[in-house]
Amino acid sequence: MVGEIRCGMRRYAEAYALNSAGVVDDRTIFDAARIDRRTAVAYEHLLTNLLLVEAVPAWSSSRLKRARAERPSDTWSIRR
Repeated sequence: MVGEIRCGMRRYAEAYALNSAGVVDDRTIFDAARIDRRTAVAYEHLLTNLLLVEAVPAWSSSRLKRARAERPSDTWSIRR
């Protein structure tokens, strides 16, 4: 039992790391780790509580808003 948990956690951590460069569906990660959704959620909570992972929102949608705030609006040709 403990060996299976260790293997499942290792597969989950590896799948999580390999998919961390982009936005991926949760199912992609737990299918790659060969674990069910409930186990994946438990592993993610554990890794988050240990401060090993942190879910952050996608930055692409707010990038334009930040750029607008930094520059005067007359330099932008985008209509509001």
